Amino acid sequence: MLAASTPDLEYVQLVSFGCGHDAYLSDEIVRLMRAVGGKAPLILKIDESDATGPLRIRIRSFIETTERRRAQEAGRSAAARAPRKLPDPYEVKYTRADRKRRVVLVPNTS
Repeated sequence: MLAASTPDLEYVQLVSFGCGHDAYLSDEIVRLMRAVGGKAPLILKIDESDATGPLRIRIRSFIETTERRRAQEAGRSAAARAPRKLPDPYEVKYTRADRKRRVVLVPNTS
């Protein structure tokens, strides 16, 4: 959220695999970055290969895209560049009184 809402920050994530918890966390990061700041994060999947050429190309492309986006945003008003607030995803709140009436199951994603 900090990178999405701060004009001077971008988000880069290095992952070794694109599966398991990395898959849905990466999707959620992309969604939040676009919804809040209109930004696209750079998510690089690193494997054991020694080929660094494709990574360099993606990083250079990300930097170029970021510079162009920032140049376009510089001409827009401050209100248009301001981060957008997300709606509350949970309309019904879990309260202390609910402890005796409800069971909450939380998956372990670590």
